Amino acid sequence: MNPVEIGEYDPYYCHDSFARGDTLYAAHIYDGFFSIVDVSDPAAPVLLGTKNTPSDFTHNTWLDSSGDYLFTTDERTNAYVGAYDVSDPTDIQLLDQLQTNPGSDAIIHNTYWLNAVLAVLLARQGWRVVASDVSQAAVRATLATAAANGVADRVEVGRWAGVRTEAHPVDLVVSNPPFHRGAAKDSAAAFEIVDGASAALAPGGELRLVFNAHLPYLPYARRVVGPTRILARTRDYLVTCSTRS
Repeated sequence: MNPVEIGEYDPYYCHDSFARGDTLYAAHIYDGFFSIVDVSDPAAPVLLGTKNTPSDFTHNTWLDSSGDYLFTTDERTNAYVGAYDVSDPTDIQLLDQLQTNPGSDAIIHNTYWLNAVLAVLLARQGWRVVASDVSQAAVRATLATAAANGVADRVEVGRWAGVRTEAHPVDLVVSNPPFHRGAAKDSAAAFEIVDGASAALAPGGELRLVFNAHLPYLPYARRVVGPTRILARTRDYLVTCSTRS
């Protein structure tokens, strides 16, 4: 190979970068922030937004399959993995930060986003899994992850929204429901997932959700599916279990 340079983005030192399509997510370790850059014209990159990371030593970035969420690490002891809503690059929001073994001086060096971890876990526990996402990239990643873990025969993957209800009743539905349509905040898709779960679950079946605590999914699940308990709670997130009555 003989690559030819057609452009550069270097107003700050880039220690690590992640690119998808025409967008670059650059980690500026010595400046303590990441930048989001439009590189649709590689010869003339356009800065869209920046955000400082929790420990101000931004080592790497990684985007999830939806393109709405970015994860970062800071190469310092007792630092955090940061999670950000980047659906609007001009208004980046820190959603949460995760620290491993506080006080242990652990360094989280890199973060990566992998699809299908939950699907693979359930398949390994003996469940037959139907996994769905509207993102073609997520579907491809899920198929590859299931195959790499030897459970492709127990994981069906499709590209559709919501919960498929024409199949036989199911015992478990799990979801981290979206609260966006494109760049706009919209909980309609999440309500559709809860409605679909209510229709698809067998009596006594469970809907398990993880979501931002400020969103109105808890009372909706109780009303539509049945008795709902909180399995875990942080300042920003809830994990709930609703039983089909």
